Amino acid sequence: MTKQNIMPAKVEIRKVGSHGIVQDRNPNELTSAAWTAGKNVRFKDDKASRIEGHAQTFGTPTVTPYAIFNVPGANDQTFWVYFSLLKAYVVESGVHSNITRAAGDYTVANGRSWTSCILGGIPIFNNGTDLPQYWSALNVSQVLQNLASWDTNKRARVIRSFGSYLVAMNLTETGTARPHKVLISHKADPGSLPSSWDPTDPTVDAIEFELTDAKGGELLDGLSLGSQFIFYKKNSTHSMRFVGGTELWSRDRVFEDSGILNTRCVCAFKEGTMHFVATQNDIIVHSGSAGSSTSVVNGSNREAIFAELDSTAYYNSFCFTNAKKTECWFVYPTSGNTIPNKAYFWNWTNKTHGFRDIDALGADFGVVSDSSIVQWNSSTETWATATGSWQDAGREAILFASPTDVKIFKLDSGYAFGSTTPVAFLERTDLVYESDHIRFGQRVLISRIWPKLQGLGKWTIQVGAAEYEDGPVTWSTATIFDPAEEIPYMDVSPPISGRLPAVRFEQNENVASTIQGYDLRMAPLGEF
Repeated sequence: MTKQNIMPAKVEIRKVGSHGIVQDRNPNELTSAAWTAGKNVRFKDDKASRIEGHAQTFGTPTVTPYAIFNVPGANDQTFWVYFSLLKAYVVESGVHSNITRAAGDYTVANGRSWTSCILGGIPIFNNGTDLPQYWSALNVSQVLQNLASWDTNKRARVIRSFGSYLVAMNLTETGTARPHKVLISHKADPGSLPSSWDPTDPTVDAIEFELTDAKGGELLDGLSLGSQFIFYKKNSTHSMRFVGGTELWSRDRVFEDSGILNTRCVCAFKEGTMHFVATQNDIIVHSGSAGSSTSVVNGSNREAIFAELDSTAYYNSFCFTNAKKTECWFVYPTSGNTIPNKAYFWNWTNKTHGFRDIDALGADFGVVSDSSIVQWNSSTETWATATGSWQDAGREAILFASPTDVKIFKLDSGYAFGSTTPVAFLERTDLVYESDHIRFGQRVLISRIWPKLQGLGKWTIQVGAAEYEDGPVTWSTATIFDPAEEIPYMDVSPPISGRLPAVRFEQNENVASTIQGYDLRMAPLGEF
């Protein structure tokens, strides 16, 4: 019998940041560059990098922060208002000041209920239980007040601004719920609040109407979109546009069977021309017209996200835009959690999908003036690996409120997650590859990996293989690979055999690190 030579082949995997994490599809259908699991990694320029962390800012909050909102002032002045269940505080120049209304504590039961908007430079805050509040002067000595001209017998689940108008949705009138009702104020003069909310007064523009449809459910939120205002019900979406004349507003139904998961589950992006929306069973983007809706997670992560979304605490979920990174985020509680603990983020430029650990109940974007500056002599990064900006103090950033940690954090700051070091990992199973010598699905022996890494971080690497689709993976011993040692490869110990290769990268250091790709040495073992 003639002995058959086993000719090893080197299989190259590149552009590992071109797709991100795709959990719903059969791995055999995916390009080799896609990952089947992972978290705390960001994808850019066809590379996969350890995601930036978050750092505490503004010291220790005076009360537990459940919601946080930015209020821009004049001459580069900036204010950050945060709410507990009872109090309102503002941070300006690092000083925390109590601006709770003079009448006493608020009575909100859930921190998620706080929403805000700004009308002509005037901040307005609402929680659906207490009378809507406004901040009459951007001064730390000025407390919040009841919204002028508002009917004290009414409450609104949400109040948003639209041009010179305020739009109140899902009303309660003298204790009676009106979940489909919309109340629009009279037009406000520049720098002023509306003078009237009375729809029966023929001398003003105030108007009210009911957004009723067969299966739409209650009104949950609304947000401006270009020249339109979009209303989101539980299972339907409506639009409104100012037309003037005796009618003032035209209305239309945009989506008959697609609404929103809950209040705060929508954000605008691309300079306000698109909406990113978490619906009852999908995450979509749209431009406000019928037929413009596109799922960003169908065929990638929709099933995975909604399978792990907690079935009772989902109402604490929220969305926000990370414009610097061209990302939209959906922050949600996984099964067994009440406060959102995980974020899915979608990059609208390169269409990649990622996940991140986070503990937050609200976030906002604005100028942050604090002292959290990395000094030259304390930085551990090099010019080649640094991802932040020099002189970052006073720059715009995203802050989020963490009631669990009782802290306010600045997102994309450093690499630590507060005081902890997160685990970042990427995993690919049932790896599809191209080789002139080895057919996909043929049994192979994997003996070596050449990781293509940049940065200071050491990665723990494992290589594995399965015998059949979705079968158990046999993994090699976890081995730490340090790119600083300048050894270009790592031997797989013990060598792994199987039909469907797998690979896993894991890192738990607070430093910049990037995966550009990897090579695998494989030898065919026959058909059986």
